[in-house]
Amino acid sequence: MESDNLYHSSLTTTRLLNLVMCHITGDWTFQFTSIPIEKELGNCYDKDVYVKYCVERGVPLEYTRSCVSADEIQCGICPACWDRRNAFRKNNLEDKTVYQHPFSEIPPYPVVD
Repeated sequence: MESDNLYHSSLTTTRLLNLVMCHITGDWTFQFTSIPIEKELGNCYDKDVYVKYCVERGVPLEYTRSCVSADEIQCGICPACWDRRNAFRKNNLEDKTVYQHPFSEIPPYPVVD
């Protein structure tokens, strides 16, 4: 499966986030992970797989956040927002998330073929 080229899609980032959460909470038994995102090992899913999985299980994704901006409302144009919106489009699903800007067909980052 193809995947985005963003830093948040790496196993290294997931492991780092796990350590940060343990440090913040003081609970070293805490485990933070997701369905396989081991980009370095070729075991990586694009966001459309996560969106489909969550929608099939009734997860209210409009209450989740992907945006990297500090604004209260998600921007809709950063790479994380673009991937999220594109994932809904790939699955022909309605995205109930409120964004500041309309969707653009052109990704905000270079696409590697």
